[in-house]
Amino acid sequence: MKALKYLLQAPMTYYHMFALVETHKLKTQFNTIRNKFMFEAKRHISFNAAHPSASSELGSHGGEMLAWRRHLNISPVDPSVLSQLAVHTMQPVSIAACIVRFKHFSLVLVTIYLHNSEGLSDRNLAILSQLYYLIKLLNLPFICIGDFNMNPETLRQSGFISLLQADIRDAGLDSTLYTSSTSNIDYFIYSKSISHLICAFLPVFDAPWSPHISVSLHLVGNPKSIQGLVQCIPQALPMEDFNWYWYYYNQYEQFHAWKKAQHKASIKLAQHSKVTGIAILGKPPVALDNDPKFQGQIRADAIKVGEHLALQALTIEYMVLAVAQISPKLWHKYIGRSQYPKFKNQISFCQCR
Repeated sequence: MKALKYLLQAPMTYYHMFALVETHKLKTQFNTIRNKFMFEAKRHISFNAAHPSASSELGSHGGEMLAWRRHLNISPVDPSVLSQLAVHTMQPVSIAACIVRFKHFSLVLVTIYLHNSEGLSDRNLAILSQLYYLIKLLNLPFICIGDFNMNPETLRQSGFISLLQADIRDAGLDSTLYTSSTSNIDYFIYSKSISHLICAFLPVFDAPWSPHISVSLHLVGNPKSIQGLVQCIPQALPMEDFNWYWYYYNQYEQFHAWKKAQHKASIKLAQHSKVTGIAILGKPPVALDNDPKFQGQIRADAIKVGEHLALQALTIEYMVLAVAQISPKLWHKYIGRSQYPKFKNQISFCQCR
């Protein structure tokens, strides 16, 4: 009751979301909890009920919940999905999950609770499997925060983190328990692809979660504001259209199409060479151009081979586009193979559901 009053007080509106574990709230208490958060805290919830446990002093294990402010574009993961995780792993679900939607970008937020003092036991591996299957099923980047009941290094050495292409962040404490000096068990894992979203992960010492120290995770509010250099990849060549037209070309027409494309490519690269001194489109990255390992004769030989490859690649691109009857105004979208890589500023996150 003390913890619930703490969450419902006015200053807690500073936090957009709560991630709670070990609530020990049963399924029969769902309506009461939902109404409390909806009408008093103006929050929606994703609730996974605790399940009976003979080994627990309270007679139940877990009870995970996420609660977010109502104006946010967040929705809980369909309960039927979670129930399938239980069937597949033959163990009650020990996670609560929701999908957080930004503009052009979404992520899965999960809270998790593993069994105490068991490390990588069969039961805990089953819970981690539930997280793995959920992430792979939704095919979205994720953040999973909770009580893992093992230190980060144990989880990392299991191979689970690398399997999810994820990383671990803790609050920088030796222990997240007041009753121990070495129990760093409350932390979060996240997809490496959204590492730029993470601002801070800080301890909160005034929360009534004893013996646990509460933690707060701070994210960038506008993911679109985070940009970085990404490589520009040419569009796939229209090979289906090319093959259709090419089939009806006689040998002379095929030879003429190749020579015409080669002549056009030679002129294009020669014009570029007059400006840069190198018959390769674009310009090399500064780090590569100034790398002392690639200077002198090695550099000259590499450029000679690169120019030959650039000519052949550009010739093929021109020929395919011409034969496929693609408008020359659109050719720039398809060109760039075997040339110097081109980069542009772009949002640092994959644009997904």
